[in-house]
Amino acid sequence: MNIHASGGAIKIVPTEMFKSPGPIHLAFKFHYQTFAVSYLQYINTVPVDIKVSAKVWGGDLLIGGTFLIFTPYIGGGFFNGNAELTHSGQATIFAQTFTYDKTVSKGETGWRPIAGLQIDIFPGLNIGFEWTEVIHNNRF
Repeated sequence: MNIHASGGAIKIVPTEMFKSPGPIHLAFKFHYQTFAVSYLQYINTVPVDIKVSAKVWGGDLLIGGTFLIFTPYIGGGFFNGNAELTHSGQATIFAQTFTYDKTVSKGETGWRPIAGLQIDIFPGLNIGFEWTEVIHNNRF
């Protein structure tokens, strides 16, 4: 079995960059994640290589206020995701329509609400907690 996961995000806070007065901050966050798992499975004694992969990227708009060392924030964002299931081998999996050397993929776009808390440990070091929920009818 092989598992691969990577991702990253960048947050830009113009109100901190330009030293605007007041405790309210506006931020933009851009993110990208990728995940893949592949494995060999025997189906009716036939070896089948199966791979599932997904990529998700998007952007968020956040607003929050600083109180001592705490910065709670709320916001919303959009995402675009693509998932793919591939298998190779002389076997049928999941349904009769998904057979030898077949790939199926699905892409979705949606939005998500966000709430979080950033704690400033000392200048340059922060820790954060974030909640989000993808709002869409068709999930991967």
